[in-house]
Amino acid sequence: MRGKLLLATLLGATLSVGLVRPVAAEPQWAPIAFELGAVELGAGDTLTITEVAGDRPAFEAGGTYRVRGRYRLASQDRAKLLFSLTLDEHRRQKALPASQRLVTRGDGTFELTKTFDGHGHPHVSFYATSGQVAGCVYFGRGEWTLAHKSWTCLR
Repeated sequence: MRGKLLLATLLGATLSVGLVRPVAAEPQWAPIAFELGAVELGAGDTLTITEVAGDRPAFEAGGTYRVRGRYRLASQDRAKLLFSLTLDEHRRQKALPASQRLVTRGDGTFELTKTFDGHGHPHVSFYATSGQVAGCVYFGRGEWTLAHKSWTCLR
């Protein structure tokens, strides 16, 4: 249930309590061991995954995962960082605000969160302001890791 606006009239006076919204509990994050897979980045760009954690002890559909890391954006002035999942079913996933972040030229850190809608290959990508992929780093564990890809991330 979304929120409800509660108004009470008591002896001719109106008391406004405000909008009541349920608060989502912060997941209990468990560290997840991961390995790097395919990497393709623009000239001078870096993406380093430093930590992966989840609300489950391993990657699985339906789990929520947090990735932290560092970046250097040198190939362009601005880009979007996106935590995504290449799905085996070739479906597109909706990018929620917690899974993306705008960055500018230079160095920085990031923390992105995503709920996996199916089985696939997790990655963090740079997206140029044109919407084209400008680099990607795949990571995972076992069958979740895309070690080699047959397409380019750079356009």
